[in-house]
Amino acid sequence: MPKDVTFQNRGVRIAAHLYLPNTFQEDRKYPALVGIHPAGGVKEQTIGLYAQQLAAHDFVVLVYDSSYQGASGGEPRLLEDPTTRVEDARCAADFLTTQSFVDTERMGVFGVCAGGGYALAVAQTERRFKAVAGVSATPMGEAARRFFGNPIPRAEQIKSLEAAASVRTATANGADPVYIPFVPERLEDINDSTPTMLREGYDYYRTPRGQHPNSKGRFLMTSMDKMLAFSTFQLLPTLLTQPLLLIAGSEADTKIYSDEAHALSEGPKELFVVKDATHIALYDKPEYYNLDKQTMATTRLRVETHISHGIAQDMVSSLIVGSQAAVLVDVPLTIPQAKELVPWIRSNANVPLVAIFATHFHPDHYLAAHIILESFPGADLYATEKTVALINNIIEGKTAFWKSALGDANIANSPTIPKTFPSTFFSLPGDEIVHLLGPVNGDSPEQTMFWIPSIKTLIAGDVVYGHGMHMWLADLDDPSMTEAWLSSLRLIESLGAERIIPGHALSDQQSFKGSQDTEHTRAYVSFFQKEIESKPKDTFRPEEITAKFDQAFPQLADTEEGSTSELLLQINAQHFGRGGQRQMHDVDLVALQKSYNASWDFSKN
Repeated sequence: MPKDVTFQNRGVRIAAHLYLPNTFQEDRKYPALVGIHPAGGVKEQTIGLYAQQLAAHDFVVLVYDSSYQGASGGEPRLLEDPTTRVEDARCAADFLTTQSFVDTERMGVFGVCAGGGYALAVAQTERRFKAVAGVSATPMGEAARRFFGNPIPRAEQIKSLEAAASVRTATANGADPVYIPFVPERLEDINDSTPTMLREGYDYYRTPRGQHPNSKGRFLMTSMDKMLAFSTFQLLPTLLTQPLLLIAGSEADTKIYSDEAHALSEGPKELFVVKDATHIALYDKPEYYNLDKQTMATTRLRVETHISHGIAQDMVSSLIVGSQAAVLVDVPLTIPQAKELVPWIRSNANVPLVAIFATHFHPDHYLAAHIILESFPGADLYATEKTVALINNIIEGKTAFWKSALGDANIANSPTIPKTFPSTFFSLPGDEIVHLLGPVNGDSPEQTMFWIPSIKTLIAGDVVYGHGMHMWLADLDDPSMTEAWLSSLRLIESLGAERIIPGHALSDQQSFKGSQDTEHTRAYVSFFQKEIESKPKDTFRPEEITAKFDQAFPQLADTEEGSTSELLLQINAQHFGRGGQRQMHDVDLVALQKSYNASWDFSKN
């Protein structure tokens, strides 16, 4: 059962229902949704049905009666004011941010019918909403001017405005309010020319099927001026950048609005058409509105990211979450930061963690994996054959080095060696395939990238660095390795990924929208290739290399002293600079790189 709660919109008391996950725990953080009801509806009707289902999927859901309607306050009653409806949703977001169990970085908004239109409208300017969805979405302003897509003549629109003005004057002088029904009020008002949505609307709102005493199914005539002046679509192409999901029935009178919104949106988007469903059928017909049934074959994986700062070298961990299981890609270097990762995993995945992957052999991507394995005993640690071989070669020396550098308490005594993962892909139960692309070159020669084509997301490992950072170049001891890294970036470009998650990034760069980080990596590696690597050995002193990079990448010069980014620059300068302290490798990476291509070396024949 939902909890009765209230919040305020500019002095108007809003009555709401708060739905909590079935397995709710007060100390967890949950994604949260604001649900907006149809015009003429209330929170106890269709929007409540969707809220129940979403709560069963581990969402916190807040649905409410809009200002002037249902159990909420405000005068005049039954005013349908789009601007106020949008503000209601903002105030609902305010309320959610006050709840300790809500993850305020994962809030979304959805609505049914007019509520879907208002959800699209508020998301354009309310950036706390990270995603938006509409079911049978109907933009009230556009519908008032184009009923089911058919333009209403200008003269009729003016006539409606004049009628609203006349009624407003009469009401101000003591006359009774005048109302317009959203759906027919009597069965005899329905005839052969009545649109399907209105015919079925009568059945839903005026019969025991869906009627509720607080749902009057009509609005003040003086609302017309506000509806005619409102637009959901005007700025949608410019301002709606959040992921958009539109759900419409194939037989819905209003599908035209979902088609239009989908065409106008320039951000991530999906139009899910429910076969044979009408507009009203999506309100409550189990065969159509049931989320589990509709999404069984179309489950979309999602990827959450976490940056471990400080001595973990701003390393990015990625959590691939499916409908029944989850996979973690890359674990921090140190024990304390791996421990920080445990509650983050639990708060972002309500399904079992079944696997952990290391993208490559550098210890800052797996060394503290035992902490995660102890917390999630059903998971195993994996890497590709080449990465496992390299880890076996370097693990003893690297463990000793990091213990001496960071102390015994921070580094595992006997780090877990990954098992070899034998396949080039995996699929979590009931979900789409995740492809393992590799080995490819990045800051090491055997990187594995994880490509999820269904959501156009690439977990790039250390093939890509965040655009605010210097990079590890000290493994590039042969020009072929540098050129191969640039080739890997061209491969990434060919994928058409919309989201590219780097192996290292600063904590304020969580969006990872793709090209900026990739272009930064390309520019940085190309600069090294042209200005440092192509010159005779020992051409520059370490401080000269540092100065050259600072001049070429001034945006990185403000990096905090002692940061990972600054440390990487100093290591590179020492490694390639005359008289500098070169990095000692536990394995000959140049020979390894050449061995990968040995079968193509025709000079041996």
